Amino acid sequence: IKAIELNNSTYQLAKENLKEFDNIQVFNDDILSFDFSKLNEKADLIICEMLDTALIDEEEVPVLNRARKFLKEDGEIIPRGMINSAEAIFMNNHFIQYEDDEYSPIYVSLGESVVYSEFDFMDEIDCKFSAEMELKIYGREELDEIGFEENLNEERYEKFNFKENFNIEEDKLKINGIKITSFTKMNDNIICGPTPMLNPAMLIPIEETEVKCGDAIRLRLEYVMGGGVESIRTEILEINHMD
Repeated sequence: IKAIELNNSTYQLAKENLKEFDNIQVFNDDILSFDFSKLNEKADLIICEMLDTALIDEEEVPVLNRARKFLKEDGEIIPRGMINSAEAIFMNNHFIQYEDDEYSPIYVSLGESVVYSEFDFMDEIDCKFSAEMELKIYGREELDEIGFEENLNEERYEKFNFKENFNIEEDKLKINGIKITSFTKMNDNIICGPTPMLNPAMLIPIEETEVKCGDAIRLRLEYVMGGGVESIRTEILEINHMD
């Protein structure tokens, strides 16, 4: 077993905790520049959990793109991949934020979540991601079914005057963000949803736009996987009115 750790403090702790195991060797190095000729053979299994929502803020993809070259042809990678979905929302703060136990951003969902990308970590992946997606806004009947108007009377929404942004009688709504949810494929049979410590849902602001119930919004989302949240770009391309 070979373990590669960039952080020196973590490396020292790992080396101390694993010193009784003769079959584990720990390297204090950056895998993006690691000299794999130090190893006697290619790996049967690579475990890399540098995960983040949509693979944006951690280097899982660039790391695996390099490490995969040193995996045996019949080798495996854990986790195996990731599935990402998006939905239209209206949120109170117009900046990128995560949804977790310590901080729960105020927002309302305005449509069903749709899958916009899926990655298999056994494949070479382009870090520069760009996709167009169509997000459908709830119709009037769907809003009634989920009790949308009644929910806006809750204290957390009243505090930020959410009602002022919606005129349900005239089918007028506003969107100003998308919610990204990531699901980690551990293998072909196990998929893990988001947790506070593993890929919490991410809220991304977009241009505030007035829409109608039942509209379909075509949106472009771009970012660099491993490039950080500052690499995120969004653009509304088209709004289709479903009259």
